[in-house]
Amino acid sequence: MQQLIKDLKELKLNGMANYLEQQSSSILNQDLSFEERLELIVHHELTLKRNRKIERLVRLANLKHGLSLENITWSDKTGLSRTQLLSLMKLDNLTHKQNILITGATGCGKTHLLCYWE
Repeated sequence: MQQLIKDLKELKLNGMANYLEQQSSSILNQDLSFEERLELIVHHELTLKRNRKIERLVRLANLKHGLSLENITWSDKTGLSRTQLLSLMKLDNLTHKQNILITGATGCGKTHLLCYWE
């Protein structure tokens, strides 16, 4: 088993290696078939890779963090009232399973507005 874990790490499949170690010490996974255990190990690796990719892309996007509602400049050209924005900030759309579509011209502040939800 240790050689397999070493080989996985050499192949840069660290998530699989770590999860395999966890599985071998857990009683819960002993009743699973080979295919089920392999599926869990591969799924764990894929999840780690996807999460790393998202973290990398967010970091490369250089989005501004720590913005507050007080910093928003209100004007007629945005087409969004303060009341509407405060309603959106409550994230009620999630409980009602509604999507939000933000559109507008280049430079009008769409991305800036989305940074508030981070």
